[in-house]
Amino acid sequence: MLRFLVCMIFCSCQFVMAIVLPNSQECSECHFSSRTHVEKKFPTGFGRWENAQCFGCHNELTEVATIHQQGKQDERFSSLPISDDRINRMERDPLPYLNAHFDPITTAGHTRTDEKNLTNFLRRPHGYCAASGVCSAPLMMAYPSLKKTHSFDTNNPNDRKHSKLGKSLFQNKCSGCHASSDPSRYNPAAMSLFSADWIYRYANNQNITKENRNMPQVAITKDESQYLHAYFQSIRIEKEAEVDTLAKKYIANFQNKNTTLPVSEINYMWQKFWRDGSCVHCHSIGGRATEKFDTSTQGIVTWLKNNDPQQLVNRLLIRHAEQQVGIGAEQPGMPMTGKPLSFTAITVLATWINMGCPDRDLKKFCAQQPLATGP
Repeated sequence: MLRFLVCMIFCSCQFVMAIVLPNSQECSECHFSSRTHVEKKFPTGFGRWENAQCFGCHNELTEVATIHQQGKQDERFSSLPISDDRINRMERDPLPYLNAHFDPITTAGHTRTDEKNLTNFLRRPHGYCAASGVCSAPLMMAYPSLKKTHSFDTNNPNDRKHSKLGKSLFQNKCSGCHASSDPSRYNPAAMSLFSADWIYRYANNQNITKENRNMPQVAITKDESQYLHAYFQSIRIEKEAEVDTLAKKYIANFQNKNTTLPVSEINYMWQKFWRDGSCVHCHSIGGRATEKFDTSTQGIVTWLKNNDPQQLVNRLLIRHAEQQVGIGAEQPGMPMTGKPLSFTAITVLATWINMGCPDRDLKKFCAQQPLATGP
């Protein structure tokens, strides 16, 4: 029998939500008090963070890098597991997870989401879409194995009616700040995370903490909060369909008939490709990601013998669709917490696959594949 750990998120004394996840630490160590708790430290003072403690590790990396950029001394600097170039880019290109809410479920004792909305978000997180129309892919781990569920039925006339009313209400009262992710960070697709009750309470500033609140009070009724909720759910469904369609186009349109690489690039595939592509941050530290794909040499060899390497190309292409639409695809793109790899890098990978995935001695580790020109 398959066994699962259950991540229990206690939102209030009346509200308990259970989401089946592969590893409960992936919840508690990016959120809640344990995310900054570290048991051991290196001799320099830098924390020995557990694999799942992404927030705590990235937070300390950013802290030390900031001190270094200010020209100050910090003995932890010699322990940083990132390059000088990445440190210099950190201010304009922050590490993932730093914006993770301490408690993503409750505020002032009130729940912000519900089980269906949270499940949809975990399956397919939203990213960011600026007022200019330029979007960014989501920057958190996705859980595509969670059961697909929606509280909005596109075939239900009542749901469609509520969505239409919600759209009109949104345009009249909300679009000034929420039409895009600027300035609120929540566009309509992102607002699908919130429950109707939370939308009602937050809009009316009803028993909600004022900490970090920039939104003015907007009077809406409980019925109107239901309409807005339906509209946000319908937009999420539209965006999910849009990104999936676009992902298929990226895969179908990718053309690469190259069948040769210089030895230097073959060596690069085994030495630095996975690090430069940000793969190692999740796929070399143990846990769920490493179980799926291990970037150690032996891990790559084992994976290639048992899987279709074209999957690697496809997942990298899907990330470009997620970047364009600003929401996760049904099959998540890679790197899951970073920017898409360049098409030049993807072409190198695809050519290597066309060659049979050779090592530096030209020994092939995957069956000769059809040219990587799409599905």
